[in-house]
Amino acid sequence: GCTDIMMVTIVATDECGLINSVDHTFTIEDTTPPRIFTGNDETTECTGSDPDANSIYQAWLANYGGITANDLCGNLTLDVVENGWLSDGCTDVMTITVTAIDECGLTSSLNQIFTIEDTTPPELVPGSDGYAECTGNDPSANSDYQAWLANFAGVSSSDICGNTILSVIENGWTNDGCFDIMTITVVATDECGLSNSVDHTFTIEDTTPPDISCPADVTINFDDSCGLDDSPTNLGEPTVNDLCDPNPYITYFDDIADLTECNGTGSFTRTWIAADACGNTSECIQTIFVIDDSSPIVNCPDDVTLYYDANCDVDIDPSILGEPTVTDNCDQNSIINYTDDDSGLN
Repeated sequence: GCTDIMMVTIVATDECGLINSVDHTFTIEDTTPPRIFTGNDETTECTGSDPDANSIYQAWLANYGGITANDLCGNLTLDVVENGWLSDGCTDVMTITVTAIDECGLTSSLNQIFTIEDTTPPELVPGSDGYAECTGNDPSANSDYQAWLANFAGVSSSDICGNTILSVIENGWTNDGCFDIMTITVVATDECGLSNSVDHTFTIEDTTPPDISCPADVTINFDDSCGLDDSPTNLGEPTVNDLCDPNPYITYFDDIADLTECNGTGSFTRTWIAADACGNTSECIQTIFVIDDSSPIVNCPDDVTLYYDANCDVDIDPSILGEPTVTDNCDQNSIINYTDDDSGLN
């Protein structure tokens, strides 16, 4: 199989037909290894965490890395040895040794290299924008926002070739007085430093009206000039608190339709209204009772002495005996009546 031997017999014959002969051999040996021809190194994209499962690598390996060989004297076989993957986390490199073996066991070998690279960034599954009610002047302290932020706005990521890390960038609050809006950028980064990102927004809105507590109901009396001090300083002011507006606007209006009793007494309502910067309002009602408990001041006429006339009569009419002077802080037309007690006329 590896040596070809030819035996030849050389015969010498003279003119008389006498002969003599001698034998010799010729040997052909195969000592030349097969000729082997370089294939192709190849680079492909990562398709999973197991480089052996890469379909392009498997096809390249089955084709002996493109290496071919031939032999002058017979058939040959190709054999391949995988020398193990070398990985730096982002690149997997396999060196294979392909050996051509002829029928005489003569061999020739070549190495080829297959490289798997990860150049594909992670995949992102977007989350959702967030919304919450205002709970204070500092939007970053909002508990709903903090939970949404800690959950990366619901964003998830995956990478076919390794692990990913999520990080978040807060791009600053914008405010129009009633809305605080934060845009965040969620970034997924794989082990090779490749990244992908998506933006989400969180909105904090103030729809809660201020908390208002009215002053207590109060009773007021006309003063000596028939005046009323109905100022909030005298009658009381409400207490107002708002979670998101430190200086809510406070106003009031009075309904005096029920001041219909004597001299304008009775009661009226004072409606207090508190409004925050977003137009949220709340109100409460205070009742004010108005009274006039100052009696008129009466100054009687002087005492007088009467004498019977010729007919033994006396005139006791006030126009003769005198009339009192009457003053009242609120009523300039006081009604004046009198009664006589004649028990001292014996």
